[in-house]
Amino acid sequence: MKEYFDNEKFAKFLKEERKSNGMSLKAIEGLTGIDHSYVNRLERGNRDNPSIKKLILLVNAYGYPFEQVKEFVKKVNTHSGWK
Repeated sequence: MKEYFDNEKFAKFLKEERKSNGMSLKAIEGLTGIDHSYVNRLERGNRDNPSIKKLILLVNAYGYPFEQVKEFVKKVNTHSGWK
Protein backbone atom coordinates (compact mmCIF):
# COMPACT_ATOMS: atom_id res chain seq x y z
CA MET A 1 0.00 0.00 0.00
CA LYS A 2 1.22 3.46 -0.85
CA GLU A 3 1.99 5.55 2.21
CA TYR A 4 0.15 8.84 2.17
CA PHE A 5 1.82 10.42 5.16
CA ASP A 6 4.59 10.05 7.68
CA ASN A 7 3.67 7.46 10.35
CA GLU A 8 5.34 9.38 13.17
CA LYS A 9 3.51 12.60 12.31
CA PHE A 10 0.25 10.72 11.87
CA ALA A 11 0.66 9.05 15.26
CA LYS A 12 1.17 12.37 17.03
CA PHE A 13 -1.64 14.01 15.10
CA LEU A 14 -4.14 11.25 15.94
CA LYS A 15 -3.40 11.40 19.64
CA GLU A 16 -3.47 15.20 19.70
CA GLU A 17 -6.78 15.32 17.81
CA ARG A 18 -8.38 12.68 20.03
CA LYS A 19 -7.32 14.43 23.22
CA SER A 20 -8.30 17.88 21.94
CA ASN A 21 -11.78 16.48 21.27
CA GLY A 22 -11.89 15.02 24.80
CA MET A 23 -12.28 11.46 23.53
CA SER A 24 -10.96 8.22 24.94
CA LEU A 25 -9.70 5.33 22.83
CA LYS A 26 -12.91 3.48 23.70
CA ALA A 27 -14.95 6.45 22.46
CA ILE A 28 -13.12 6.32 19.12
CA GLU A 29 -13.83 2.60 18.97
CA GLY A 30 -17.51 3.30 19.59
CA LEU A 31 -17.64 5.91 16.83
CA THR A 32 -15.63 4.01 14.24
CA GLY A 33 -15.83 0.32 15.06
CA ILE A 34 -12.02 0.27 14.96
CA ASP A 35 -10.63 -1.63 17.94
CA HIS A 36 -9.22 0.73 20.58
CA SER A 37 -5.98 -1.27 20.75
CA TYR A 38 -5.45 -0.72 17.01
CA VAL A 39 -6.00 3.03 17.43
CA ASN A 40 -3.58 2.99 20.37
CA ARG A 41 -0.94 1.31 18.19
CA LEU A 42 -1.54 3.93 15.48
CA GLU A 43 -1.07 6.69 18.07
CA ARG A 44 2.21 5.15 19.20
CA GLY A 45 3.44 4.77 15.64
CA ASN A 46 3.46 0.98 15.91
CA ARG A 47 1.21 0.47 12.89
CA ASP A 48 1.63 1.41 9.26
CA ASN A 49 -0.83 3.75 7.62
CA PRO A 50 -4.40 2.53 8.02
CA SER A 51 -6.51 1.43 5.08
CA ILE A 52 -8.45 4.14 3.28
CA LYS A 53 -11.64 2.82 4.90
CA LYS A 54 -10.17 3.15 8.40
CA LEU A 55 -8.67 6.53 7.57
CA ILE A 56 -12.09 7.84 6.51
CA LEU A 57 -13.68 6.50 9.72
CA LEU A 58 -10.99 8.20 11.82
CA VAL A 59 -11.20 11.44 9.86
CA ASN A 60 -14.93 11.55 10.47
CA ALA A 61 -14.57 10.68 14.17
CA TYR A 62 -12.20 13.62 14.61
CA GLY A 63 -14.71 15.97 13.06
CA TYR A 64 -13.44 16.25 9.50
CA PRO A 65 -16.08 15.73 6.78
CA PHE A 66 -15.35 13.02 4.22
CA GLU A 67 -14.65 15.65 1.58
CA GLN A 68 -11.74 16.92 3.69
CA VAL A 69 -9.69 13.71 3.73
CA LYS A 70 -7.04 15.37 1.53
CA GLU A 71 -6.91 18.37 3.84
CA PHE A 72 -6.60 16.03 6.84
CA VAL A 73 -3.62 14.27 5.25
CA LYS A 74 -2.11 17.63 4.26
CA LYS A 75 -2.52 18.90 7.82
CA VAL A 76 -0.71 15.83 9.15
CA ASN A 77 2.13 16.24 6.67
CA THR A 78 2.61 19.96 7.16
CA HIS A 79 2.18 20.32 10.93
CA SER A 80 5.21 22.43 11.82
CA GLY A 81 5.33 21.29 15.44
CA TRP A 82 6.24 17.72 14.59
CA LYS A 83 9.78 16.89 13.60
